Amino acid sequence: MKLATVEKILDIQPIEGADKIALATILGWQVVIKKEEFKVGDWCVYIPIDTLVNPEKPWFNFLTNPKDPSVWHRVKTSKIRGVYSQGLVIPTHYFNTMLTDLTEGLDVSELVDVKKYEKENILNADGTTTRGIPFPTDIIPITDEDNLKSKYQALEELKNKKLYITLKMDGSSMTVIRLNDKFTVCSRRLILESGAVMYQYVEKIGLKQTLDTIGKNIAIQGEFCGPKINCNHMGLKDYAYYIFTIKDLDNNRYYGVDEIKEFCAQAKLNHVPIVKYMEPDETQTIDIGYFQQISNEQVYIQSNGKKVPGEGIVIRPCVPVFSQLLGKSLSVKVINQNYKD
Repeated sequence: MKLATVEKILDIQPIEGADKIALATILGWQVVIKKEEFKVGDWCVYIPIDTLVNPEKPWFNFLTNPKDPSVWHRVKTSKIRGVYSQGLVIPTHYFNTMLTDLTEGLDVSELVDVKKYEKENILNADGTTTRGIPFPTDIIPITDEDNLKSKYQALEELKNKKLYITLKMDGSSMTVIRLNDKFTVCSRRLILESGAVMYQYVEKIGLKQTLDTIGKNIAIQGEFCGPKINCNHMGLKDYAYYIFTIKDLDNNRYYGVDEIKEFCAQAKLNHVPIVKYMEPDETQTIDIGYFQQISNEQVYIQSNGKKVPGEGIVIRPCVPVFSQLLGKSLSVKVINQNYKD
């Protein structure tokens, strides 16, 4: 995943009541910038939200934590003068001697010194964390949704297709694999041992026995949610598993939404909540703003009735389609600008 790229400033709009800042558009993102620092068409280095930056680098000095200068800064969504700002924009003059060929989309993550913010913290039953074997990417890819604002060209691939939009659940990715009678439980990046909470949950609900009864070589991916999992914004009192992807390993084929729902009903599993369906004629004029509005409307209703902002939405064709842009099945997310983790 590219965490810092060379991009162009596509648009700059004034912010009401602000003399020194403006709102710039980079890719599909909007970011607050210093008004005199950029003009439309300028090159820049763009860093998206949920990226950690090294404040010891001169271009990130302004983000230094005075209590501990060594702490890396996490880029988050912020609201400034009534507008949302998502990401950082750095002038390219910092890198004049290092960047001789500026091209849109050039990955400069290593040069700039950034890394991905990871929330994953897999608990064992005794409350300790676990270390396991790396995820089996030869069977199914790690779950890693591209953000539509970074891959805004995917809008063209979404048009004229029947789509479904799901609520992005607030938890940690879990993959369950049955292949040639071998049963494997994985977190987002690891094959887990039996002491992990995820593994014990799968045993508790009898998922291995269920898959053995169904008798298919299959990989199931979903969000594992509940107590102590990523702050548990959903307010769950018990663990739950919400399915969003199923792959038929015998035929190397992904299920469409109707097949996933049917399988979940057969296996007594939860499908991720569907926000809405969109017919092909509805998708002809879609834009990022449309999906952002839907994302910002999402909430989790906790057991006590309290409503909190949901993490966002995921958009997919009802029948899986390979994306030439993404290099994988077409699926993108849009994060709720009101969500806080």
